[in-house]
Amino acid sequence: MPSLPSEPLRIELSWPAKQLGSNSSVHHMVRHRFRKAARNEAGWATKEALQRNRDWAPAGEEVNVHLICQAPTGTVQPDNDGMVYRVKGALDGIADALGINDRLFQAPTVEWGDRCERGKLVVVLT
Repeated sequence: MPSLPSEPLRIELSWPAKQLGSNSSVHHMVRHRFRKAARNEAGWATKEALQRNRDWAPAGEEVNVHLICQAPTGTVQPDNDGMVYRVKGALDGIADALGINDRLFQAPTVEWGDRCERGKLVVVLT
């Protein structure tokens, strides 16, 4: 059984595209391209975060996921459910980079931070 990680793994991502929202009326292939791009970005960002925190590993059968959302200035802020829907592709990319099944992820909790110019999403895994 692996030991408990010393600190949470923080993965910084760009703000999820509005085309990934559940209420977005884009063609399913357009949504697929945006989801694939989010998955790729999250995979690379996770590998980078693992370089900074080399001893991090899942501490058991489940991984807690906490989203810290900083919406871009001048945009409509989605609700918590909408935000979780938008990050599905990113969570898949994180699971890929960690080499685990995303079934180990607990339902994400959402925290709203201050808005920033381009928006930012921080995924914290414990």
